[in-house]
Amino acid sequence: MKLDLDSYTAKTKEQKPKGKFINRELSWLEFNKRVLYCANNKEVPLNERLKFLGITCNNLDEFIAVRYAGALQDKNEPVKKILRGIKDSLRLQYATYSSLKEELKKNGVEICRVKNLNKKEYEKLSVFFRREIFPLLTPIFIGATNELPNFYSGQNCIVVTVKQGNVENLVIVPIDRNLNEMIIIGKKVIMIEDVILQFLGELFINKEIVSSGYFRVIKDASVILDHDQSKFLLDRMIDTIEKRDMANPVFLIISEDTPKRLQKILSSVFDIDSDNIYSDAKILDYTRFMDQVLLPEDKYSYKSFEPSHYEVVEETHSLFNILKKEDILLHHPYDSYDTVVKFIEHAAIDSNVLSIKQTLYRVSSENSPIVNALCMAAKRGKSVTVLIEIKARFDEQRNISLIEKLKKAGVNVVLGMEYLKTHGKMCIVVRREKGKVVIYSHIGTGNYNEKTAKAYTDISYFTAKQKVGSDLLHIFNILSGMSTPDENLQKVFYAPVSLRRKLIRNINREIEHAKNGKKAEIFLKLNSINDEEMINKLYEAASKGVEVYIISRGICSIVPTKNLYVKSIVGRFLEHSRIYYFRNGGATEYYISSADLLTRNLDRRVEILIRVNDNQAVKKLKQIISVFKMDTKNSFVMDEKGHYKRIGGDFNCHQWFIDNTESKLKMKILKKNKK
Repeated sequence: MKLDLDSYTAKTKEQKPKGKFINRELSWLEFNKRVLYCANNKEVPLNERLKFLGITCNNLDEFIAVRYAGALQDKNEPVKKILRGIKDSLRLQYATYSSLKEELKKNGVEICRVKNLNKKEYEKLSVFFRREIFPLLTPIFIGATNELPNFYSGQNCIVVTVKQGNVENLVIVPIDRNLNEMIIIGKKVIMIEDVILQFLGELFINKEIVSSGYFRVIKDASVILDHDQSKFLLDRMIDTIEKRDMANPVFLIISEDTPKRLQKILSSVFDIDSDNIYSDAKILDYTRFMDQVLLPEDKYSYKSFEPSHYEVVEETHSLFNILKKEDILLHHPYDSYDTVVKFIEHAAIDSNVLSIKQTLYRVSSENSPIVNALCMAAKRGKSVTVLIEIKARFDEQRNISLIEKLKKAGVNVVLGMEYLKTHGKMCIVVRREKGKVVIYSHIGTGNYNEKTAKAYTDISYFTAKQKVGSDLLHIFNILSGMSTPDENLQKVFYAPVSLRRKLIRNINREIEHAKNGKKAEIFLKLNSINDEEMINKLYEAASKGVEVYIISRGICSIVPTKNLYVKSIVGRFLEHSRIYYFRNGGATEYYISSADLLTRNLDRRVEILIRVNDNQAVKKLKQIISVFKMDTKNSFVMDEKGHYKRIGGDFNCHQWFIDNTESKLKMKILKKNKK
């Protein structure tokens, strides 16, 4: 069956939920509270707890900019409940900060105001202000002749009213992103906004400062790509980024120290309804805690660990030789991501490799080792084709900048499809061996980003199975515009064509097994589940006797019922892997995927679902699932009302994986045998 993928939409029926259905946005807010719990958990090292606080702030900023901004335009969304959840989150963040601030003080680091410094400390700060901060501050007068300065979303700003004669003027001082937001003087930490307010007189010489405060604006980032076919896709994406940068403010956070009169002026200047203003903030921005470490890392941070290196265990550096014998399944970050990087680097320098085809959604930088390896491969004369998804939100500019570098190196660059984001992760290497062409493939649940691979848990699957490689080539050729969609691929299923249908068929098969008196099981580990058709089908399966076990880290719109269990794992690492398991009457099937069970993933993105068949790989996946089920340290269980409760046990899946990765166990055995 041939289909036009670029305009294809899965033909699923509009369905109302047959069981309880939790609103997506409200479910996300509950997820962010689970992250905030980690910031309050005294079993977590203090530096890490501060990072968790920063992460919740960063998460909430993006949620407001994208999801809340979109909800304001959707009459079906419970906007008042979402807004109440946002403001509750802001209050909880401050309560958490207050607690962490006290603990920091007990451990010798005091976050304080400028007024708490002694004379010597104040003089030191004064010198620092003049040398390091003052040159980067630009007061901007807001009046009839001046437009508002172009703040970036979430930027911290000082607001001042100054008197000139009998006229009072409004001035905004954006805090440059190159400035450190925390100034450390000895064992004391002062927030930069407090420092600037203290030395405002140096910015407004011979002016009377009437009032002052600070705020941050979050802009609407829900701007979508214009589908005007008269312009190239790349040009339209550049326009979209510019529109987002210039977008209207959607939410305003103001310090409680800011006078009420000044708060009203800000509300008017930014044309923000009072409902979308939070004016009780005692500190504006907790994202500053994500990167700056305030206490010694060896004592107050997670203990570092050395991930397992697959090649070292096998005592070889030829992944191609290994893959001829067996598939490789790696669980990051416990298994080093270097193996993925080396797979592409080896392909770049191997004289027998003819071509490399790869998708890129998010990379660490223009100079990432993967990008450099692809450039090197092209310069060495190999045929290299890279599909770059320029619609990856907040990474569009980086991905656009990659295009020129790759093209200069001789890489064939293909942009993602007009109406669909290419979210599937695959790298296909074609190699000539003994006169034959052999295909080697890598499929991942996460991005080709070696930096986030240290903090995100993901699965990498390498295989030399030719039917898998052939299917992946077919999908890649669809994306590059050289082929048309086909629902009858043998080994790989992909959205929006066959992935949804495959999962529905598998669930229906489990229902039939249950009806026939056989034990029936479904296990799903993913980031989010919100698609109504999939939720209804899982409710149906549970009602027919199928045991359904769901681990959904974030959004989860389904609630537990008889035979249906739901939990979320939130801890040291961001759970990002997607694993699907079906008992199938004893003939078990294990899959990995780039797709969550959100309607966008199933119908509006290109996603990959692949069955893992290799015995050792299946054995490892089975173990991974078992350990996730055993976890109690990082697990929050949902009740039938949709509320989460932390289990609170001692078994920590993240620590278990650190201590018991398969390759580390193999190394122990090798060392033991050598003795």
